[in-house]
Amino acid sequence: GIGSSWNAARVKCLVEHRDKDVIAISSYTQEAFLTALPSLFGYLCPTQYQVKITEVKPWVSSSSTTTNSSVRFIEFVNLGVHIPSTLSLTLSGLATGTITLPTEGIAQGQYVVVWDADDAD
Repeated sequence: GIGSSWNAARVKCLVEHRDKDVIAISSYTQEAFLTALPSLFGYLCPTQYQVKITEVKPWVSSSSTTTNSSVRFIEFVNLGVHIPSTLSLTLSGLATGTITLPTEGIAQGQYVVVWDADDAD
């Protein structure tokens, strides 16, 4: 609801929990709306997880002289919403396995590099 004449009681028959399901915005100004906008996403927008693979090194180079360049890896960026640590990522194909996420999860725009620990020795 937006504005001073908004009355949440008018829509109580439409929502299960009026205090949680109705978000009041004090006035119809851009600042007030932008302040309230993040709290609306959970209600208005579906959660879409989207990662894009940005770099892959599928084999170990036997001619490499440095440890870092002889490790297989996959790099990706999170283009979707924040991925919480309660989820895990599963890879299949070039690399197969499940990745346990860090405590803070993976933020939108964050890059992640997954490497083959057996190559790093």
